[in-house]
Amino acid sequence: MRSILKLFYAPAIRTVPEAHAMAARRREATASQRARFVSFVEAAKVIQPGLFVPPLDDAVLAVTMPAAERDQVARLARAAAMAGLHMLDPQNDALYRADGCVAYANGSVTPMPAPPAAPPAAPGAWGKPSVHALVSAHLARQLAVYGFKPTPTGAVARVLGSVEQTIFVVLGEQAGALVAHPRFMFQCRDVWQVWHDALGKATPPDGPDVTLNAMELAGGTGPSHQGSNAWRTMREVEHWLASFDRWFEHDGLPRLNSIQRAADVAALALTEAQMHGLPKRGHLTSGERFSRMVLAAAFDAPRLSTWARVLATPRPNDGQVERSQLKKLAEFLQA
Repeated sequence: MRSILKLFYAPAIRTVPEAHAMAARRREATASQRARFVSFVEAAKVIQPGLFVPPLDDAVLAVTMPAAERDQVARLARAAAMAGLHMLDPQNDALYRADGCVAYANGSVTPMPAPPAAPPAAPGAWGKPSVHALVSAHLARQLAVYGFKPTPTGAVARVLGSVEQTIFVVLGEQAGALVAHPRFMFQCRDVWQVWHDALGKATPPDGPDVTLNAMELAGGTGPSHQGSNAWRTMREVEHWLASFDRWFEHDGLPRLNSIQRAADVAALALTEAQMHGLPKRGHLTSGERFSRMVLAAAFDAPRLSTWARVLATPRPNDGQVERSQLKKLAEFLQA
């Protein structure tokens, strides 16, 4: 048995009868509607293997799949909502709206079901490796709907425009607790190419151009302020993950969705807060220092010399070669 779901862009539709009437109409999809369908399909194929998608010609997209559990339908509905689409489940007379609500045939409306919580860990499984595995699995499962895919390191990544976005959680230890530090990395190949060409073969390995914490990304409060990021039990881990999901959907994702070009990465990397904060950062890879300098030359040229001084701030692991490369790159960019 297979399930059919019908998706369409019609913000004014609010009820199940209206949705059925909309789904029965035949109209050619506009370019904007097709773009929304493509965004949904990319996420949906990760969530639901075996999804059949017809050509994106009609203004109502009817996808079919093996009979899905309620959780899977909810995940697909969230993917549709992220693309601004309503999703009609004809078999169950339910309309999953783009505003995050579900309308039923009897006229009732409820919030869209939340994704299932992370599964509880087995007794005695506490420790950094098991917590890291749980967090990585949670990120892979929850962020698949937004197009992120797991990496071998336990992070998740996606490409948006010309920018690769990577999310991971660093686990530290403090006073007998595990402490979580979410990190967001951005890489644009065009930026790397500039300093690679300037410095020649003796350059550091490929890596992120800019790394930010949650507060730097969203310009406000990070998830650790809604749920403690110091963990001593799996219950505390799960509480923080739920907090992270809420923060990500409302604060993190909108910012990430706007970062698609080198200029967007520069807008994050070249703020006054970054200029004052970078000298205090204990670790900054050579590659990130080079990339930030390239971004400064391209998008904040009047302050390039200031950025060069900030990025050249000595750090404990700096060597003579790195200092000379920073100087060489600054001279190349200024010329």
